[in-house]
Amino acid sequence: MNVIKTNCPVLLLFVILFVLAGCKKDDEDEVKPEPLIEWAQATTTRYIYSGGVLAEFQIVKDFYIINNASGEISVTASTGSSSKTEQFQVIYTSDYKIVISCPVSEPRGSSTLTVSSPNASKSFGINFTDCVVSVSSVKLE
Repeated sequence: MNVIKTNCPVLLLFVILFVLAGCKKDDEDEVKPEPLIEWAQATTTRYIYSGGVLAEFQIVKDFYIINNASGEISVTASTGSSSKTEQFQVIYTSDYKIVISCPVSEPRGSSTLTVSSPNASKSFGINFTDCVVSVSSVKLE
């Protein structure tokens, strides 16, 4: 009777390499980068009047996705008396405008609106010198 001897460690190594070569990491397991945003330089202010009286400011600011990533971003707008945080889904191929609605809560006084995001390297602020404002909404346009 002929007995064929095999080298078990070599065979085991071959099987392990064969199995590992066939393994492919699923796309779902990959860690995708979060979108990073950059605020545009210019800011537009819209004035909303009610009955001939200034009732609200809308602050409009463009932003861009700078790292070719899509996903969720978070934006917080706050004054001394109020704060709103919203999450938005963004796609890196698009440009966006954030619109912050700030009703006038007191006709005299001053306040500062600060807009920040963990997805941006910088925040920006707007000073209101003749009235006190609060934040009622943060939306994408």
